Amino acid sequence: MVRNVLNQEMTARLADAGDRLAESFFAKPEVIDKPEYNHLDLRPGLLKEAALFDLVTNDATVPLVVQLLGPNIHLHSTALIYKRPESPEAPPPFRRGWHRDIRIPRDLGHHTLPLVGIKICYCLTDFQQSDCGMTLMARGSHLRNEPLAIPKGQVDPPDLEVCDLRLKAGDALLFENRIFHTAASEPE
Repeated sequence: MVRNVLNQEMTARLADAGDRLAESFFAKPEVIDKPEYNHLDLRPGLLKEAALFDLVTNDATVPLVVQLLGPNIHLHSTALIYKRPESPEAPPPFRRGWHRDIRIPRDLGHHTLPLVGIKICYCLTDFQQSDCGMTLMARGSHLRNEPLAIPKGQVDPPDLEVCDLRLKAGDALLFENRIFHTAASEPE
């Protein structure tokens, strides 16, 4: 976690740009009992927005990625994510979606998975309480050589510590492709 990488003015500019891009999502009605339909994961065209493009060279985060991966870095993808609050009674299969990024495990498997990417998540709203919608991380899962085994009826791996992070608007979270993570539910 890197605190205060975005000042209030930049955070507001980014939120305004995101809200403009998400207008059609805000106009859609909520789909009751289908939480998977109540989020937006927008990817194409984000860098056409000047405020979002400025994040590509953010001087508080990008140098950290260079230190960790070396200077030959590439932008792999962008995402703007909005979620509506979920019911705490939502069925477990839709409350979690533990995964690793970049889909390399599909090709190489989980054994000795290489570090090939680091994601930078810029928070535009506060995530200050448990299950507030922020990404959950499985501590130490970057060293794991097999997929997560989650028992039926459970939502989290029983053999790993689940980290429910607390961030404020303007903070950034950096995490690498081998870390298992999932969205937390956001109570109504």
